[in-house]
Amino acid sequence: YNLVRIKDIYSKLKISSNKSSDFINLGKFYISEQETKRKIHRRKNEWIEFCLMGFHKAISSYGENFKKPLFFVLCSIVLFAVLFIFTGFYVGDNLVNYNFSFQGSNTLNTLRDFGYSLIYSLKNILPFQVSLNFYLHSDKSLELSQTLELIHKIVNLILVTSFTAAFIRYLRK
Repeated sequence: YNLVRIKDIYSKLKISSNKSSDFINLGKFYISEQETKRKIHRRKNEWIEFCLMGFHKAISSYGENFKKPLFFVLCSIVLFAVLFIFTGFYVGDNLVNYNFSFQGSNTLNTLRDFGYSLIYSLKNILPFQVSLNFYLHSDKSLELSQTLELIHKIVNLILVTSFTAAFIRYLRK
């Protein structure tokens, strides 16, 4: 079978569904068209395109599911909050930096500091710097935290963009 012809058939079915406002089938034909494109890339050994389309499928079902990127954004906030509490950040002038040990008597402080870490992680959804005077921050001495902060901003930028595109697509249906 010829994958290009199959892709073209899905494309025509997608256009027909769009004209008749059949948005349920439109989404299904769009996903099938994208899956076929992905197979074409794999057959042609175009691995970058194949992997990018696989990533797009994984995080948002090719832009058809806005819940997936929203879930991944929330997961990244929690994951990076856990990482930041161990790599360090400042609350005002006080350094918060935990080691891998647990002390039951310190539970309330740990929960408070984890709350600060969640807020510190949450501010990385924004693609720009919040403020130099923000009460949660890092500095040059916390190189790992700064590197993780950069990675987190890039991950969140990709996920938030994917969420926005999928949500707009959802609202148009």
